[in-house]
Amino acid sequence: MRRFWNRVGRMLLVSGVIAGLSACDKQPSEPRTAAPDSPAAQASASGAEIYTAVNVVNQMQEIVDGTQNPALFNTPGVGSLSQADQFLHGKLEHFRATVSKMDRIPGLRRAAGDTVLYDAQWTDILGIRHHERVVYNDATGKAVIYVVASHPTGFFGVLRDSTKLNLDLHFTVTDTSDDIVESAYNRKDYRADHHLRYEEGSMSLDPYTPRTKPTGGVLTGKQVFASGQDSSEISTRFEVHAGLGGSWEMHVRFANGKRYDETVTFTANGTGTFVKSFPDGRREAGTFDSDGSDHQTSYTKTTTFPAGANPRSVYESATFTINPADSSATGTFVGEWRFADGQVRRTEAQITRTVANGYERLTLTQTNSDGTGGTLTLQAGATGATLTGSWIDEARRYVLIDGTLHPDKSADLHLTVYASKQAYDSGAAAIFEATLHFNPDGSGAGRVTSSGTASDFAFGANGEANR
Repeated sequence: MRRFWNRVGRMLLVSGVIAGLSACDKQPSEPRTAAPDSPAAQASASGAEIYTAVNVVNQMQEIVDGTQNPALFNTPGVGSLSQADQFLHGKLEHFRATVSKMDRIPGLRRAAGDTVLYDAQWTDILGIRHHERVVYNDATGKAVIYVVASHPTGFFGVLRDSTKLNLDLHFTVTDTSDDIVESAYNRKDYRADHHLRYEEGSMSLDPYTPRTKPTGGVLTGKQVFASGQDSSEISTRFEVHAGLGGSWEMHVRFANGKRYDETVTFTANGTGTFVKSFPDGRREAGTFDSDGSDHQTSYTKTTTFPAGANPRSVYESATFTINPADSSATGTFVGEWRFADGQVRRTEAQITRTVANGYERLTLTQTNSDGTGGTLTLQAGATGATLTGSWIDEARRYVLIDGTLHPDKSADLHLTVYASKQAYDSGAAAIFEATLHFNPDGSGAGRVTSSGTASDFAFGANGEANR
């Protein structure tokens, strides 16, 4: 399901930008800030719109999947709930090997209280110094483990990795099969040339059966960035309890004083809400339903923009139905853009998916209220996905599209633009071609070629172009 949403999102992103991209024409010049009405500005702004649309749908997919896949909610320092057993295994490996070889636990015949089981130090072949100390309380059957790894010059940038774990050993110190981790804390300190100063995280786990994965708890984390970075701090909090649902929060503080805030709440049956506030004043809010019992998943989202922006708001909704017998799917996406002058632009897309030889094939047919629209086909393969299709833009020009969507969320597109569908059918030459590369963050570069003359431009993730 997650891969399906990713592919759908990228197709919607591409379809939403074709009209703007095909407005490119020849206007060669030296690199400079593009005028607002220049082809480069139109192309780059449309490119940003496309990539934003892809990420929006990808985020919806992640939110929908998130109620069933806690791996999507990662916290600094300790990772995610679904991977907690892997994190804990690495920190407890030496402890388990050590106590399992003990034939006598020192000090347990004394009065009840804390006993140091062992305090060990060693240096491994990589030059990493390890220090591990274990304190056991024979009155409670619980232990505290301190694990520290340090390197004088920073191993992969980390100078010091410190972890504290609270365990319930159930009074069986040498038998680790019934151990339960109740909570953990980790902090990593980085060397001066690293982009992070430090990161820390904690997890407080709900009771779980030994030798199984934890299913609930609270995870918090924080990253503090070194000077000179765009971000100054990121903090997260994830809480989930089996059968009860949970919540996710992420807060980003930027060096320029701006913020990004994200909150997601979800129930045990797969429904939930989300709110996101962006540094530019944009706000997204919506709902999702990924129950799965009826093989359907859906979401709604409303985006509002700060004063002076155009469009003023965007409403989106989508519903997908999966056939579990062959993994095929059908879906409908609806979008409504409201502009400052009162105009409303509506979009509707029909999406189908088939699977052959383990690879997805998605076909999207989109119609827009302004007369634009077309069909796109995305074929997944071993090394990526290829995109082909055709489009009618606002000027009623006919656009042929082919490109590649890469696993890292970058993309390469080639557009061949004809004066009209009739001109294409009659064999007329293209009026111009455009080649565009999108980086994973939505920025990129493009070249427009017409009558043998090329114009190059670059664009940022916000759509600002330089020619």
